[in-house]
Amino acid sequence: YGSSEAPMITLGFCAPGQERLAAETDGEIVDYEVRVVDLEGRTLGIGQEGEICARGPALFLGYADAVHSAEAFDSEGFFRTGDIGYVTADNAVVFTGRIKDLINRGGEKISAKEVEDLLHQHPGVMNAAVVAMPHARLGETVCAYVIPKPGQVVTAADITALLDAAGVAKQKYPERFIFVDDFPKTASGKVKKDLLRADVRARVDRAAP
Repeated sequence: YGSSEAPMITLGFCAPGQERLAAETDGEIVDYEVRVVDLEGRTLGIGQEGEICARGPALFLGYADAVHSAEAFDSEGFFRTGDIGYVTADNAVVFTGRIKDLINRGGEKISAKEVEDLLHQHPGVMNAAVVAMPHARLGETVCAYVIPKPGQVVTAADITALLDAAGVAKQKYPERFIFVDDFPKTASGKVKKDLLRADVRARVDRAAP
């Protein structure tokens, strides 16, 4: 786990339930420090979810934009990764999402990654990307862009039935499904969610009275 700014914060990937194995074999990289903080920058305890911050010798020096750099580091030199996660009792770092991917539905924060993971369980779904959709009363709701597997026909009702069977909280259900052939991506293959957010905003605006 790492990023362009903070490469190799930890080693190894593991399946759900294998965090202990990952922690015992590798854990943190030597001379790297990792901590999880809340919105006020206070360090959180074991198992508490917040923003993952890192400090170490391979950390980048900063961005070209001085203001951007100042916002990216705390007073102790920890880089704010923008990733959400927690640290287990065995010192494994568990990544659960991105701060900018949180959907604020009437004050409740919903993880886009959590919903995406649920959608990927549908046998007819090849890929899914979840973003915030503007809502007049709630502020934001969940919108899911879905790529069906070749030759598969997937409907919103099919996916909703899967969520029903899994006992997912209703507020996490996508209120809009948009079925597409592909996602806009960066050169490195990451989904350009900013373009998806812009697309759904435009769709909402066009539908407004």
